Amino acid sequence: MKEFFASSLAASMLVLTLQAQAGPADEVLDNKKTGPTITMVSNVMPDIKDLADKAAAGDVKSQLAYARMFASGRGIKQDLTQAAKWYQLAAEQGNGEAQASLGYLYIHGRGVEKNINEGIKWYMLGVAQANKMAQNNFAHQYLNGQGVEKDVLEAFRLFKLSAQQNYPLGQANLAYMYERGLGVEQNYAEAVKWYGLAAAQKSPEGQNGMGNMYAYGRGVDLDFAEAVKWYRLAAQQGFSPAQFNLAYHYFKGDGIGKDDILAVKWYSLAAEQGFARAQYNLANHYANGQGTGKDMVQAIKWYTRAAEQGHSGAQATLGMRYEFGMDTAPDPVQALKWLTLAAEQGVDRAQNYLGEKYLKGRNVAKDAVLALKWIRMSAEQGYAPALLNLAEMSEKGEGMASDPERAYMWYTLSADASLASVREPAQARLQALADKLSAEKIARANSLAVTCKARNFKNCM
Repeated sequence: MKEFFASSLAASMLVLTLQAQAGPADEVLDNKKTGPTITMVSNVMPDIKDLADKAAAGDVKSQLAYARMFASGRGIKQDLTQAAKWYQLAAEQGNGEAQASLGYLYIHGRGVEKNINEGIKWYMLGVAQANKMAQNNFAHQYLNGQGVEKDVLEAFRLFKLSAQQNYPLGQANLAYMYERGLGVEQNYAEAVKWYGLAAAQKSPEGQNGMGNMYAYGRGVDLDFAEAVKWYRLAAQQGFSPAQFNLAYHYFKGDGIGKDDILAVKWYSLAAEQGFARAQYNLANHYANGQGTGKDMVQAIKWYTRAAEQGHSGAQATLGMRYEFGMDTAPDPVQALKWLTLAAEQGVDRAQNYLGEKYLKGRNVAKDAVLALKWIRMSAEQGYAPALLNLAEMSEKGEGMASDPERAYMWYTLSADASLASVREPAQARLQALADKLSAEKIARANSLAVTCKARNFKNCM
């Protein structure tokens, strides 16, 4: 999970983003999770010199407060090295919150050299004192199997302990566990309850979670307007997943008037915080001139930022643009790099085109076996152009022995495609092959096509 600074040095949080059908700009909301949020706690600004003197004299509360100031940069220049120093001093005196915060810094290498074992040690000390932040943070480690063996039951137990102490991040995480059925039987009513308790404390994670429940109709009636209300509250606090969700609703016009300009605004805010899916959707807006002037320089910039974070759609898009020199200079090296990364993540169009590159030797050495590997993977997802490619390869014996009967099967499946560029050549080849195959072989091929489709195109070779 990705982790990021928000407003306190506290703990781990799971959030959901709304999932919906892709729009014209290829916009996709999905359920991937973000990670720990770290926040500052106090809004009271102490006298810094007095606080520093007390901290230096060994007062644990002053050490903790001083560490928070360095961590947040409120009233003083942000300095995570100094934050770690003062958290350490307070942690060594047994302060549970300092132990939780110091553990976080070690696990994520902020202000100190990354050391997961050291981070786990401090989390455990905090948990031993029933510190709610440490419970929440340590639960995150169990959920992801980082530094400890993955154990969703233990993660659930620790999140629950944190939530029962009225810790908003613990409440929102516990809600997520109920929503997803992780470590506990799925229970939307309980999820709504705990998201609601977190939201009542103005937790953006809880507010965003409530938005998701209304957007999906989980434990509550489906209500886009209510979802938008909660997303807006979280978005206004700078919570990037909520900014993303709010942008999407402006784009779709669900629960709110469609407004591409405001969609771009909220996507931009989330994108600037490094939210990859927002970066990808923002790139689509620039590429299509939706809510903003068409600007391919900005589009490529945001596609690249999303792709560098592993966004498969952005990787596939970049690969194709570099391959064909679409609004950027052709670059075969970059094209191969991004198409391969996208294909490895299962993007069907990237797999198919990568296979075509190897089949035709487009800026790579010809390799029919490698071509077959990628095209087959794409075809197994039902991608129509890959089905047609597999039919042609079966007929010609590229990467495999020629098999007209199997080719007839693939052409039959391709002929059902909605894309004319796939359907029409498939139908033409079926007619041509029909003159060469016996009625018995055609009947067998048709039966194979029915079986293959029933298997969702898996194990059809």
